[in-house]
Amino acid sequence: MLRASVDTPGAKTGETLLVDFTLAGQKYHALNGGAHDRFNDAMSLGVTCQDHAEVDRLWDALRADGGQPVQCGWLKAKYGVSWQIVPDDLPQMLNEQDRDTSTRVMEAMRPMVRLDIDALQQDDHPSA
Repeated sequence: MLRASVDTPGAKTGETLLVDFTLAGQKYHALNGGAHDRFNDAMSLGVTCQDHAEVDRLWDALRADGGQPVQCGWLKAKYGVSWQIVPDDLPQMLNEQDRDTSTRVMEAMRPMVRLDIDALQQDDHPSA
């Protein structure tokens, strides 16, 4: 933790200016931008999940105590931070060379709130 040595727009002298934290093995820095800099959708965190159980576990944990679901796997946690909880094979499905498959996946995902891996993978591989 770093405390401000002088007054800044985000913190008065002696207040917390910067904190470091680790989430799932990844290191992050969070800067105190002050009351005028609220969280918004321009800053979000994405989490890639290995299976539906992990999607459900993280989704439920981040929605606890007032988090709100949004759309397409996005949710806003209780302090206003936006998160997207994504199955690890979603980027591959969306970038599929077969345009019909990538379009089907995108169309299936758009109305979803919490992403449903099974529904996204349905008919994922067209028969030859």
